Amino acid sequence: MASFWKLGGLAAGAALTLTVGMTSPAEASLYQVGFLLDSSGSIGAGGWSTITNGLANAIHLFAEAPDQYELSVVSFSTGTATIINKQIVTNANLISLKNAITGASWLDSNTNYQAAFNAITSVMDPSHSQAAASYVNFATDGKPNRPFGDPEQDGIDARNAAITAGIDNISVEGIGGDVNATYLKNSICYPTVCSTSTPPTGFPGKGFYIAIASVDDYGAAIQTKIKTIINTPEPASVAVLGSALVGIAALARRRRR
Repeated sequence: MASFWKLGGLAAGAALTLTVGMTSPAEASLYQVGFLLDSSGSIGAGGWSTITNGLANAIHLFAEAPDQYELSVVSFSTGTATIINKQIVTNANLISLKNAITGASWLDSNTNYQAAFNAITSVMDPSHSQAAASYVNFATDGKPNRPFGDPEQDGIDARNAAITAGIDNISVEGIGGDVNATYLKNSICYPTVCSTSTPPTGFPGKGFYIAIASVDDYGAAIQTKIKTIINTPEPASVAVLGSALVGIAALARRRRR
């Protein structure tokens, strides 16, 4: 029995060594993260400032992580504006990225989900990226309401096109009481069924939906989002650890026989 536990301990130790080694800076993985920020009229100038400051104050978490994170930020209203175009977050460029976010203009018009997803897909271009995975975070305080076509279906079609292009996860912050939470959870969030727990569970195999009372809560919600991303084990590390545990279990069975 003692020899079994010794062998088991060695196997577990080897798995831990391999797992830690895969997250070392020299072997860091690249991840794409895109933020879609609602800049419609209902957000208001003060609300827009709160949202942009909330995101700017959270992105330092990417620079502190062992992996690399390629940041894209797009605002949307009737049209869109690209705020950050695929920049890897580092300590060296952190201040300039924060300034770009906080200096972004409020667009002050309708809420066009279709334009939002088309724009973030074009900017991130996940089908041509070398990233291990591509994630989008979508924050809105209202229903799609552009004055032509079928805004909800057009939003779904653009979201589906983003997934087809290679977006692996779409998570959502529904701000205030005017959002259609059912639509956002069932038709925008991806993969479904979306997690609604706090903190979110199942990422990245599940999208998650966070209902927040007002723009004042956006900063805390986006901190939760980023921490969820950077604390997710890398697939290769999980596989190595799983293999080690299977080996330990098999050894235990042999010892019992």
